[in-house]
Amino acid sequence: MKLKQQTLKTYEGILKQPKNVPIEVYKCKCCFKYFATNEFLMSHYKRKHSEFYRAEISHTEDAILNKELGEL
Repeated sequence: MKLKQQTLKTYEGILKQPKNVPIEVYKCKCCFKYFATNEFLMSHYKRKHSEFYRAEISHTEDAILNKELGEL
């Protein structure tokens, strides 16, 4: 029941967005959850799917950070 309530809150939040603003939604690759920002999705991966995060995402984040540091 709690799971369904959380999903419903997410969809209601999406529907409350103004009509003319494009909506970006980020879906978890491991479960059914959706997030409003990529930062929330990444923190979800770190907390709930740590094995997936270490195997798939941490390498990509490291590459992005190294690129940004190189530009500085």
